[in-house]
Amino acid sequence: MGRGKVPTIHFDEEAIQYETEAYVRRVYQSGEVDMKWFCLPVQHRNACSRKHPYWWPWAPEAESLWVRPMPPEGITYHQMPHFPIEPDKRPTIPSLNGLLFPAREFGRTALLLGVRAQESLIRLGAILKPTPDSRPWIRKFDEGYSQGNVWKAYPIYDWKTEDVWTAPSVFGWDYNRSYDLMSMSGMKPHNQRVAPPYGEEPMQDLWMYATCFPDLWEKMVDRVPGAATAARYSRTELYGFGERPEKPAGMSWDDFLRKWIEKHPPKVQEQIVRRIKMWHFGHVSSTSDPIAVNTPHYVTGLSWNFLLMLAMRGDFKERKQPRRDKEHNPAQEAKYWAEIALMKEAGDLPNNPA
Repeated sequence: MGRGKVPTIHFDEEAIQYETEAYVRRVYQSGEVDMKWFCLPVQHRNACSRKHPYWWPWAPEAESLWVRPMPPEGITYHQMPHFPIEPDKRPTIPSLNGLLFPAREFGRTALLLGVRAQESLIRLGAILKPTPDSRPWIRKFDEGYSQGNVWKAYPIYDWKTEDVWTAPSVFGWDYNRSYDLMSMSGMKPHNQRVAPPYGEEPMQDLWMYATCFPDLWEKMVDRVPGAATAARYSRTELYGFGERPEKPAGMSWDDFLRKWIEKHPPKVQEQIVRRIKMWHFGHVSSTSDPIAVNTPHYVTGLSWNFLLMLAMRGDFKERKQPRRDKEHNPAQEAKYWAEIALMKEAGDLPNNPA
């Protein structure tokens, strides 16, 4: 359009593949963008450890453990006036908008985000959520994340994985070569990620780093507390995946959930309890039906196993939702009532606790 280079932001999260760094550098040097390459100790989720639920890439106090050397293009907190360096005050990436795009300097600003609704129900909900604007793909940032002048725009929200890989093939576009290595390891395109693997979902693929990126793995396993354990057991009951632990006979569901919640630090416990109460309140506000252990309720989608998963893993990004059908599903309703009948027969049907 003849308007000059596209202003572009890259948040380098340290624990990423060298192939990713090389691709970003090619974009940086392409002449088509005006990129700011941020290497900041922003707060990230660490699902590998209950006692240490967060980590900070490029944290100065952990420099000896950094997975990669600081790239020469990197903009650090030293170059960011007013960046809070104390660990308990460090912001998340969305919270930086007030620093990066002050209204007095930038005015009304749109961030073009490469989100695809296919990737998660939360992202689909962000697009489908009603908005005063007539365009469903543009909305303001949540309160507190900006000065009211920053908007999110999702120009490719409806692309699918097949679109993402067809376009480079047809048009000869450059791409991140780390995906080639993941494909060679047997990972399906829908499961491939280049994000740091310490959060709840990417943690399940920690093994992939040992297989595809062994030069990184030796440092990644020591970078955050619990990473070595998560690499072995992230897909097991220990981290709330796979089979759920069975509630001991005679123990109430309240007590069973509390047992798992108390394994987390006190501040984290408050957040987990709040999320459990929110989903439970939604259920009892919608129906007087009891909650089944395994089968999601045919209206609310709630089950005791869903609440147990929250108690074990938390919901730090507030993304986890019960699985609910958009339309009434008679088969799901019949399955639910069949489990309720078995629970009654076994004398294990608790009242919905307050």
